[in-house]
Amino acid sequence: MNHSNLGIVSVQQKNKNKPTTFMLYGKPGTGKTTLATAGDKVIPLILDIHEDGTEVADKGFVVDIQCTEHFEAILGQLQAVKVDTHFNVLVIDTLSKLQHMVLNDMLGGNIRKATFNDHGAVAAKIISYITFIKQVAKELKFHVVFIGHERDAKGGFGDGIIMNPGVSIDLQEKLQKHIEGAVDVIGHTRITVRDGVPIYSVKIGGDPLFTSKARTKNRNINYEIINPTLEKIIKELKGEQ
Repeated sequence: MNHSNLGIVSVQQKNKNKPTTFMLYGKPGTGKTTLATAGDKVIPLILDIHEDGTEVADKGFVVDIQCTEHFEAILGQLQAVKVDTHFNVLVIDTLSKLQHMVLNDMLGGNIRKATFNDHGAVAAKIISYITFIKQVAKELKFHVVFIGHERDAKGGFGDGIIMNPGVSIDLQEKLQKHIEGAVDVIGHTRITVRDGVPIYSVKIGGDPLFTSKARTKNRNINYEIINPTLEKIIKELKGEQ
């Protein structure tokens, strides 16, 4: 029997050259967009959603997204854009702004307060975007970086021990839970001061307070990466450092 007819393939074959999907979040100014666009081999395409954050990137391509229709049009043309620009990293900056934009466009300028159903419809639409982007990324071989802001911790503390991560991406709960499961890496960007020198880093796992994630078979992974780039993170995931 030909097992390929049943969809059976080796894990190595399935994961060969598989693009990585990232969720990077943190406070403003902690290097999220810089991380997503840094690296000698990185050619980013930034979908800049009301962010005006392209000043931190010095290469690649940017689209200033102003409405949901425009965003959807770009997604529909990713294959043609890939041919024209040869981008290898798609950056959505930011996911929280995308959420607000979709909601505002859905309300159509109506000043009424958004309902539970409205928020549910927004989450469903953005989840469909995420699913579509991941599929196209797999077909066209590019990495994906979703950028977001952090939401303050709430609860989870007792007797001085943090029972569960208390800080995550600033999104409505349904969307937050989906993105946490959908991506390969969740990284929290941060700045610490050591000997009077600011150090930029990203934590991709093993943090008791900030939600993080590293989908990897590397058992000796370094969960905190200094002066991070996508290339550094991917090498760490593969155990190539």
